[in-house]
Amino acid sequence: MNYRYGEYLKLAREIADGIGRIVSENAGNMREMGKKAFIGAYGAPTSRIDAFAEERALEIIKESGMELNVLTEERGIINRSAAGACETLILDPIDGTTNCIAGIPFYAVSVAFAKGDIGGKLSDVFFGYVKNLPANEEYIAAKGEGARLLTGGREIQILPENAASAAESGAKPIRASVYLGSFAEPPEFLRKIRYLRSMGSASLEMCLVAKGALDFYYFHSAPEHRLRIVDIAASTLIARESGGVVLGENGKELEMAIDLKDRKNLVAARNKKALAILV
Repeated sequence: MNYRYGEYLKLAREIADGIGRIVSENAGNMREMGKKAFIGAYGAPTSRIDAFAEERALEIIKESGMELNVLTEERGIINRSAAGACETLILDPIDGTTNCIAGIPFYAVSVAFAKGDIGGKLSDVFFGYVKNLPANEEYIAAKGEGARLLTGGREIQILPENAASAAESGAKPIRASVYLGSFAEPPEFLRKIRYLRSMGSASLEMCLVAKGALDFYYFHSAPEHRLRIVDIAASTLIARESGGVVLGENGKELEMAIDLKDRKNLVAARNKKALAILV
């Protein structure tokens, strides 16, 4: 990966390590950590563990000396354009908070960097980083340079651009993760899937698509519960750089505004051929 992305990877890792320590230090007190700390940006309740994790991440960003605008899940937009910031860091400190609080080892830190000021869009993201904290796995992508998977800091796999999926090769069973919100009508294609999961961390589930562990990830919910850009900014780049596709409900490449108001349903598939099962 190009050396010029080193400073972004270094900061993303420092954020993930800092949040990892917060989670470890409070592992025996998750019942308290799950309680509401405050009402976050746009009215969503924020748990104590989310608040602590985000506070530590913001401290690390400040200590880095990098001039960045920041969009976080809990506090919303931190605009530093007046100070010269021309890039935006998009952060979900803990994606899969419910899992984290319950002791289910499937949650992640998601960090993405986008060119331009606040007010940009998903396609402006040029670097993405998702860390599965319990598994110590890092998914990393740079725009135009592919995606990588590392475990314990050691590269174990370059995510293959042309890996065949079960769906396209005809192999069985087809593997998918599906989230259906309340009152969502189950789609017909569910009948074709033998191994169906819903794991509670959109960023990690999309990374499993990039890895080839899942054929696709399907998310469909009511407007107020749809995914926001903080959930999937990094994992969308990772999926696309591994040869996958990420589409919106309209069947076109997913695009979102860099803010917390825009919410979308989506499907992420291993490649275009894997989408055939959805038809």
